[in-house]
Amino acid sequence: MTLIYIDTNVYLDFYQAAHDTVAIFDELYEVRESLVITEQTGIEFARNRNSRLSQLVANIKKVIP
Repeated sequence: MTLIYIDTNVYLDFYQAAHDTVAIFDELYEVRESLVITEQTGIEFARNRNSRLSQLVANIKKVIP
């Protein structure tokens, strides 16, 4: 069986995607048995998630006065 590793930045990019990411989540769900998520990936995601969300809020505030 082939294993799939997705870098932390790819997961974080879901917060910045300008297109519909639901299809991507559907595809990830289909290969869920092959996904590998390391402890380091989880730590990096947790550490950077809040800053990505803050950036998203700031960008929305620029567009919507």
